[in-house]
Amino acid sequence: PMASTGQIDFERCGSNKPYVDMSKGVYRSSDDRGVVNVNEESQLEERRAKESTVLFEDGERTIDFVLCYEKLSNETKEDENEPDPNSIEDDKKREQAKKRNWFLKQCEKKGLEMEKQHWKDSPEKKTYYIKIHAPHDTLLRYAEELSYRMPIETVVKSRSKTHMYLEQLIGPYLPHVPSNLKINDYLTVPFKYSLKDHFVDADKPKFFTTAQRSALTWHILQNTQYEEDDKSIGIGPL
Repeated sequence: PMASTGQIDFERCGSNKPYVDMSKGVYRSSDDRGVVNVNEESQLEERRAKESTVLFEDGERTIDFVLCYEKLSNETKEDENEPDPNSIEDDKKREQAKKRNWFLKQCEKKGLEMEKQHWKDSPEKKTYYIKIHAPHDTLLRYAEELSYRMPIETVVKSRSKTHMYLEQLIGPYLPHVPSNLKINDYLTVPFKYSLKDHFVDADKPKFFTTAQRSALTWHILQNTQYEEDDKSIGIGPL
């Protein structure tokens, strides 16, 4: 099968997103490590480095999940492309490669977008990384399938005269809270794609949190076939 990559962290993986080591079927969460800045130049470099770990090469699409697996032992630096599965001599590795390719194609059919990083460009020079992006429309459709409760409108609270009097009395002494930090009260209901125009910010990327994006992508990976057999489903066996 795909060889074990052993201990792989997010710095080596090139992303701070959740990922699956397809060699071991291991799911890992992110581990955000900070860097101390000493001047403006280092801050700029850090910002650029951070952006490169959360975006595709186009600098626009976010990385919602990362898959990885080791190269074959006979692959060399002269090889420009990954070997065709049918050319692999080892029966077990050949079947594993076929399943993986089938799985990735099915994921694309479900709406996921992918960007492969060749093992020659990886820090450890032996691991393929597949960065996955879930387009907004794909997330919306699976949010409906999973009945995600999403905000549909702002809840208007009625206030009594006593409440308004107390607010005027002690309001000046309360700490100021920036508008971007205030928490809005929303009425949430199971999301419906056909009614998406009625949900708050459903047409904007911020509609889903980073955690929700990763969770929805994980759901797709867990429910995608890796062989034509209807029972061969999910990334786990890979």
